[in-house]
Amino acid sequence: MSKRKVFSIVATLMFALIVAVVAVPQAQAAGPLSDIDGYWAELQIEYMLSKDKVSGYPDGTFKPANTITRAEFMKIVNNAAGFTATESKTFTDVSAADWFAPEIAKAVAAGYITGYPDGSMKPNANISRQEAALIITKAAKLDLNAIDLSKFKDAADIPNWAQAAVAACSKAGYINGYPDGTFQGANSITRAEAIVITLNTMPEATIYNTVGTFGPEKDSTTISGDVIISVAGVKLRNTTIEGNLLIARNVGEGEVGLTNVIVKGTTQINGGGANSIDVGNSQLGTVMNYKPGVRIYCANKSTIVSVILADGSEVIVEKGSTVQGVTVTTDGQVTLNGEFGNINCEGSPANVTVTGSVGNITIENDAAGSNINVNSGSTVSSITNNAANATVKVESGGKVTTLTANAGINVTGSGTISNATINSDGVTIEQNPQKTTIADGIETKVGDKSYTGKGETIDTSDKPSSGGSSGPSGPSATTVTAIKVDILGTNKNVASNAVAFDLTGKDDLTAVSELTITTEPTDAIAGATISISQINARGNNFLSAPITSTIASNGKVTVTQLLGGIAKDGDVSIGSLRTVLGTGNIVVTGTLSKSGYVFNSGAALTITITLGPATGAGTGVISNAYFTVEKTAVKTAKVTIKNSAVTVGQLKGSGIDFATIVASFVGGASYNGTDDLKASILAKLNANVFDSLTLGQLIGKTVTFSGYTVNFVAE
Repeated sequence: MSKRKVFSIVATLMFALIVAVVAVPQAQAAGPLSDIDGYWAELQIEYMLSKDKVSGYPDGTFKPANTITRAEFMKIVNNAAGFTATESKTFTDVSAADWFAPEIAKAVAAGYITGYPDGSMKPNANISRQEAALIITKAAKLDLNAIDLSKFKDAADIPNWAQAAVAACSKAGYINGYPDGTFQGANSITRAEAIVITLNTMPEATIYNTVGTFGPEKDSTTISGDVIISVAGVKLRNTTIEGNLLIARNVGEGEVGLTNVIVKGTTQINGGGANSIDVGNSQLGTVMNYKPGVRIYCANKSTIVSVILADGSEVIVEKGSTVQGVTVTTDGQVTLNGEFGNINCEGSPANVTVTGSVGNITIENDAAGSNINVNSGSTVSSITNNAANATVKVESGGKVTTLTANAGINVTGSGTISNATINSDGVTIEQNPQKTTIADGIETKVGDKSYTGKGETIDTSDKPSSGGSSGPSGPSATTVTAIKVDILGTNKNVASNAVAFDLTGKDDLTAVSELTITTEPTDAIAGATISISQINARGNNFLSAPITSTIASNGKVTVTQLLGGIAKDGDVSIGSLRTVLGTGNIVVTGTLSKSGYVFNSGAALTITITLGPATGAGTGVISNAYFTVEKTAVKTAKVTIKNSAVTVGQLKGSGIDFATIVASFVGGASYNGTDDLKASILAKLNANVFDSLTLGQLIGKTVTFSGYTVNFVAE
């Protein structure tokens, strides 16, 4: 095992050197790149890519020998150091219309740039090693008094204005000379050199670069920083890693073992093969795989919170171990075997085969053409399709409890689909679900029959029926003749598929914890399924995916069952609802179902709640199992993260639209700035895919958007 110096806070001044404005219109994800294999700075570049601090080019290259301009460097420094004040100063080669004019004004105000004696700034000129040394020295406030350049053969060539800065950076170990003993200060800095300089300013990371078993045989040890495994044959045991773990590309097709290992940061896999990454009795947070053909094997009560598969791979989860969430962003073959929570397919046409038990599978709208195969004996609680031209095959003995088709999909196989909801044309289901809800006017084929939807739930089982157009279930089911809903002591009958409540005048601090549904016959509601498909307010649907739950024996439906992530288990204040959803109407649309009963003639039920204007002083908070949002000042909110490991995409798959809830809460009833909040968060984290972010990545960050401020803190 060896250790290498790698990183401090001043390194952020160098990060953007390769990140922010390197004229890259679209950055590649932080996976391996084609032109760094064997490069002298390969491991350093790979490490920085794994931390999502640098990006490659869209063509899959990094271009390590490319240079960086002075203007680009200034923008990076300003962003990293948080310089916002400006000072007006005229330069002969800078006009107010130039994109970099504001950055130069910030640099002048910060005092690290003054320009050239001839009045120019040379913004498009490459930045030299000695210029970078001067800026780093000023930003890091290094001691400029001890000038010792004796180690450099070309010390006489370093200009007077740069000598103290070069000496200070050299003494600190930030910028070193070349193997021939020269400094070559006039040379332009390359992207690779910038990374090495950056790493020289960072705290130590631990590198395992020899074959063997590491970690104590008994007890355990803790590594406070990051860990890099750079060769095959490393077995790490009884170790807690406070930072990130990188399994580097130099591992090749070899094996790496983790036994009783806890990784509190992110684990990135760039190397390994078909019998590669063995995880035993370990706890990992987010695991990202960028190596085609890798097998991740979890056994002995291992837990992985989230796996992001950016290339084809196999994940095997033995009994007693769990993977809570999987995000598939590749069109490579992905095989999942074992127990999984949620699977999200996004960004590419996924090709996923599942064997075992899965909670929810969601195909996002940017994963058109995805193919999901549910193997024999496997069970999936729900599949939600939002993408065009998707296919699902449920093999004989496989079972999907609920299928929701919000876009065209072809479902085949001899396995079971228990219930289906069809909200789009272009849907065909080879099986015969017991119950199918078809949206009004939608044409579809279920089993061997064609239907035109009437917004009703019908019996599509393969028992004899009148067939043809959509209609209510057959006579074998008991018809529920009356449905009543009670909210805050007001009890109303459902009529014409709808019921409405007016909460105008209710104080902001009034708490809503549940509603009660009663039926005739009375036993119909106990254990019935309530499926909420939409929560509409202010022209938005606040529900990112349908939520389905079971009603208690007393007919009570908690506010969380009704409103998902907008409410916590317990109650939500009317003031909070007014803040997020506005003072107009909330329209909740859903269905009731239970074997042997027909509710509401099989049609969807709408509950309309008029909130009315604010009354009283309190606005409360929005709270759920994952985060809490509360206002701390005008246009300012605090988000307390309760579950740092869950991803935004996983929340979306369970119906919680994180960005919409936060933006609506801080912005108030008239604000629709969800996209602005997303863009600001991605910019703050130097990230590309919003749904792949974990809530933990936001802790300690302050995000501003459209005049609003959100502070993210840990619970």
